Amino acid sequence: LDFSPDDSMLISGSVDNIVRIWDTGNGSLLRQLTGHTSPVFGVAFSPDGKYIASGANEGSIRVWGLP
Repeated sequence: LDFSPDDSMLISGSVDNIVRIWDTGNGSLLRQLTGHTSPVFGVAFSPDGKYIASGANEGSIRVWGLP
């Protein structure tokens, strides 16, 4: 898990290979990021909050841009 720099979002990795972005104000799911082919065990926001990095068991790291 990781919180965005402004604490408005939370990201989570999951054993279903999906990265999820949550709204911390109301707990709603904002977005799901798919592309990993094995469980996601590490997620982090960039310091400026514009990117998310995720790492999965298959050995890949993905960088996702946020709007």
